[in-house]
Formats: sequence, structure tokens, C-alpha cells
Amino acid sequence: MRESEKLSLLHEILGPHYRVGSEYLFACPFCTDHNFKKKFSINLSKNAAKCWVCGKAFRNVEILVRQHGTREQYSRWTEGKEQINSIGRGEGEIVDLLVGKQEEKINKIIQLPERFQTLCNDEHPSAGRQYLMGRGLSQRDVLLWKIGFAGNRVIVPSFDKGGCLNYYVGRSVDDKTWPPYINPDVSKQDIIFNELYIDWTKPVILTEGVFDAIRIDSALSDNSENRRFTEHHNVIPILGSILNKNFKLYRKVVQNRVQVILALDQDAAGKQEKITELLWRQGINVKHLDTTGYKDPGVMPKDVIARRINGLTSPTTEDFMRKRLGEII
Repeated sequence: MRESEKLSLLHEILGPHYRVGSEYLFACPFCTDHNFKKKFSINLSKNAAKCWVCGKAFRNVEILVRQHGTREQYSRWTEGKEQINSIGRGEGEIVDLLVGKQEEKINKIIQLPERFQTLCNDEHPSAGRQYLMGRGLSQRDVLLWKIGFAGNRVIVPSFDKGGCLNYYVGRSVDDKTWPPYINPDVSKQDIIFNELYIDWTKPVILTEGVFDAIRIDSALSDNSENRRFTEHHNVIPILGSILNKNFKLYRKVVQNRVQVILALDQDAAGKQEKITELLWRQGINVKHLDTTGYKDPGVMPKDVIARRINGLTSPTTEDFMRKRLGEII
């Protein structure tokens, strides 16, 4: 079934909608008290759905159609669906064996902090809004990154490829709240921040922190020729300055052979070189965002970020040899 046909069928089942980037927003069939708000997001390309109010999520839109549609509607949704038979070991599995163990299954159910409130509408705590505006975030950034507020902290959630919460970063809005950062008890190695929005056929930009990622994403959106304000730009925070073979993100990059742009903090030059060499040895094309003059990408002017990304070059074999010789000498 074509996407337009699926959308027409979802309109029959859930009612009117509007589009934001690759997401279609409907009234949530589960939020009886909020059914006038279109906060139920369906991403057909990812085959996932989630309500940003009640948190109800589906890894397969077909289940939603089965629950809320008629038998005739469900039959139309599944009509012509091919049965996928398992095949022998193929190229993809060979790649998995080369780069490490296949993707881990995270059994923990991640929940947002208590008293979480979304900042995506007009009913928001002023402290969270003021903090974000002070860091230069726009309403577009708040909406796209689904930012919320809880316990005197702004909360930036992350979603796996099925649309379910897999991590979050909480940042205090003042110096009195301790610790300044909170996150769930999940290993950073086992998740890819906002994997739901990553297009593995295009280059990815890796940053240390989530606010660095938001800044670069916003800069690229502001300077895009077609001004795609409602789309992510493949920016992934690695939640630190370390990336090695134990990380799911590393395996995904190598498996998909995507170009990488490293945008680490100014004081992480040595770690950036280690990551570059690690990826370079796997045949990955790596470029560096020049952050000279700024402590991290999060404080760089947007026009500077866009200009420097457009002028990026990749380290060459000679660069690595020169560096190694320098270490020996």
C-alpha cells in the first residue's frame, strides 16, 4: 500500500491531521481528555506512532489499525502484504559479524521524570522556557526535539528506531539544583540518541552534548536553501567524548558506511583524533568541524557553524602518518 493510501485510511480511522516534517499528527485515540489536540504522531516511513501527551506508543502502525479500525479497514491495510521469509546468512549479517555483536535488546522500560510537562505548547513553566531561550533555542528547536520540563530541569528525550523512549538528558535551569545533569540508568553504549530520526543513507554529525547537537541542527535548518524547519539534520550527541567498538553507534556507522562529521568540544582534540583514526581504519570518511574560538558548538553563532560545515575537508592518510611520526619523534 502506498503512503498516500495509508494516510487516507488513517484519516478514516483517526480523523483530520496535519504534517510536521515526516510526522503526521492526529488527535490521540487514547487521550479522552485531550482528544481535541493533535499530539498523536505517526511516522509511516519508520512504521511507528506515539502520543506526546499520554505516552502511548506503537512500534508497528498495523497494530493501531487493528485496534481502532474496522475489519474492512484492517483488511485494506494488510492487503497485498508480502510474507517475509527468513533467508540464509546475507551480506548484512556478515557485516554484523565483522563489526561486532548484533544490536542489543534493551529490556528496561524508560520513563520520563515525574511531573514532566511538555514545552511544546503554550502551557509551559516559565523557568524552563527562559533557560532555553537564554541558550539561544527557538520554538522550532523545542518542538522538533520534544523538550519538556520536570523538577526544575529541562528534559530532552530520545527515541529508538521504533519510537519508544530509550534515554533522556535532564539539565538544571539554575545553580541550586543538584546534580546539574540527570539521565536514566542506561548505558550510553547501548543506545543511539534519537535514532528514530536518523537517515543512515546520509552523513551524520556527532557532538558531545545534546545542546551542541540542537545548535548545529538549528544552524543547518536556518541556512538550508529549502529551509526545512521541521526536519532533523542527522545530528547525534554521543553523550560524552568517547566512541569505541563497544558502542552501538559505532557499529551502525560502520555497517552503513556513512560519512561522519565530528563536532567535539575545543578541549577534546585528542579524543577526536582517536575517534577519527578508529573510523578511518574501517574505511569511514571523517571530517572535523573547526570550533576554534569557541569552547563548544553549543555557543557558536549559527552562521559560523553553517559556513564552517560547508568548508569541511577530510583528514588524509598523510595527516595520520605525520601525526604518528610526531609522536615517535
